[in-house]
Amino acid sequence: MAGLGSTIASVRSQTFQDFEHIIIDGASTDGTLEQLKESRSLTTFILSEPDEGIYDAMNKDIEQASSPWLIFMNGGDRFANPKALAAAMSFSTQQTDVIYSDVIFERDGKHKLVRCDLDQRRFHHQAIIYRKSLHDKYGRYVVAPGMTISDYLFFNSVAHLRWVKCDTPIAICDATGRSSKPTAYYQKLAIDLVLGLKPPIVIAIMLCLYPSYRIFIKPLVTRIQQWTNRTTELGRIQIEESGSGPIIIDDARSTK
Repeated sequence: MAGLGSTIASVRSQTFQDFEHIIIDGASTDGTLEQLKESRSLTTFILSEPDEGIYDAMNKDIEQASSPWLIFMNGGDRFANPKALAAAMSFSTQQTDVIYSDVIFERDGKHKLVRCDLDQRRFHHQAIIYRKSLHDKYGRYVVAPGMTISDYLFFNSVAHLRWVKCDTPIAICDATGRSSKPTAYYQKLAIDLVLGLKPPIVIAIMLCLYPSYRIFIKPLVTRIQQWTNRTTELGRIQIEESGSGPIIIDDARSTK
């Protein structure tokens, strides 16, 4: 519920205000509906009813939207800064079908900038603004039990259209969401195989290596990053205590 509050606050803070704000809730019983009622005056449409998961809710959003452009945020996601939507919408010309950007992932209060690249099929729906009319030709999001990458499937189906990359991140997302789970990774590989995005031998190798990566390599990398962060912080403290004159410190972890 607190996550939804940050999302709503982020939408309200945007300098670009020519938009509809639609919220679809899956009949939550944790106080979300009461919070939504408090936000009704600043929200275009609110619906709270049982659904079949996130992609069913997104399809309901599409049905309700009258704007020609769409962007989807999950509860807890938020715009990167108050000017993020304005910066992205500056690319919304007649020659553009999809606007996307890099994305910022957040974990335990720390931010990490993740580079997105259309050619490598690396993108995230929270950092994509696209024409609603694409759904008329390419269909809605697939709703199926256990499906966690329907958005990845849809955006691959429109990857041949006119994409433009915004040079500033659009969104900050939760790094522990469903897209970070092994199931999502395996489903993406299946789509890559079906669509011919990767050779079968490459996918086979990735399938074999991924369990080892999660068990051995990823924890090691995490520990190294934690050690590096502590060392960097210690170095900053030592510099500040030395009083050696003005020093500009560029913290690579900062994304604001």
